[in-house]
Amino acid sequence: MKKFFAFVAAALTALTMNARQLNVAQAIEEGMKLDSMATSTVIDTIEGYVLNPTSFSLFYNNQSWGMADDATNTAEQLFKGYNCCLVNDKDTVRILHGDKVKLIGKLKKYKGKKDTQFTIEIEKGYAIPSTLIEGDRTIDRTIHEITLDSALTIGNKLANGDQTPIQYAFEGFVTAMIPDNKGGQDGGFANYGNQSLWIAATADGAKDKDGAFEIYQGIGKANGKTVEMKVGHKVRIVCQIKNYSGTIENADTKLPVEVLNYVEEKIDTITVAEAVEIALALENNKETDKKYAVLGYVKKIKNYNTDYKNQDFYIIDDLANKEVEDLNCYHTNIAAPGCAEGDRVIIIGKLMNNFYQDKNSAQIKGGTAEILWKAGIEEVTLTEKAQKVMVDGVVYIVRDNKMFDLMGNQVR
Repeated sequence: MKKFFAFVAAALTALTMNARQLNVAQAIEEGMKLDSMATSTVIDTIEGYVLNPTSFSLFYNNQSWGMADDATNTAEQLFKGYNCCLVNDKDTVRILHGDKVKLIGKLKKYKGKKDTQFTIEIEKGYAIPSTLIEGDRTIDRTIHEITLDSALTIGNKLANGDQTPIQYAFEGFVTAMIPDNKGGQDGGFANYGNQSLWIAATADGAKDKDGAFEIYQGIGKANGKTVEMKVGHKVRIVCQIKNYSGTIENADTKLPVEVLNYVEEKIDTITVAEAVEIALALENNKETDKKYAVLGYVKKIKNYNTDYKNQDFYIIDDLANKEVEDLNCYHTNIAAPGCAEGDRVIIIGKLMNNFYQDKNSAQIKGGTAEILWKAGIEEVTLTEKAQKVMVDGVVYIVRDNKMFDLMGNQVR
């Protein structure tokens, strides 16, 4: 860690030699020239006084703070350092109200949905000290083991918006999922890869803020992989505890959450027709509890989304008969540049009965797809004496007591 920050300190010194040197007023003026939500293409150094810093994040080693040219400024800050870190003496240290620093990074013109005016920010930048005030900069990285009930007690003693300066580790059972803002009932797993949910001391415990702890945008982990957390899972989280308007939750988002009783889900491989039948048997806009692996040919595609690394397309069982039922693969995670019409693919995800404009359709939303054959390449065909099997998420063909991969190579 020391070597890393020595490198960072040297890099910062080089950056400050070439960056524009601005005060806060100048930084605001330059930032306001940017388009809404745009980020500058040049690196700037802004010197000013730190005002109202947030608590130090022990997980990300950073803080957010306002900055002004006058240390006594009490007005709303139009310039901010967002999730930045102060590097001093080759290490990260806690920043305090009243410090004078040089903040290095690219200006961004930002306005949140509830904001009435723009602010100019530097996001994930580095600061080097000009003058540091006297004060406690101690960072306690000890992880304190407690019970979930103790975590709730600690959180309820915090003022609204405050968080603990130290980390706690505790366990609990998932009792309920919190739908994401796109309507996902899995807490956000399909849409964002992280989840928000309630945990309690017992499996039949509280399902809301009256007795439960909210894991906010946590990432489930088991056996070194990212996994979906579900009701009934026993989990362990290490975090700083925060009181958010009476909801007790983790201070930082996208924290790893260990799933202690995770069991690898068996994924059945099915045809498109079977997938459609399962999906349409569900209630409107409901999805299956389990995931399926669906094999099919790409019938119709939309352009690959390079920003989100996903693609929308339809798959069917028989390219020669495009009137057979198809499956809508919506926002499918797939490697660039995506698939093309005629490709043979396998997609793994939850099936959904999508009800839109008074019409039902079978859908996989946010699944993960892999191209098995590109259009025009001869494939291994199934016969009455052959069958598909899936081993560790990979599809094989078994024929005459021999196992082949999907390109026809014998593997056993």
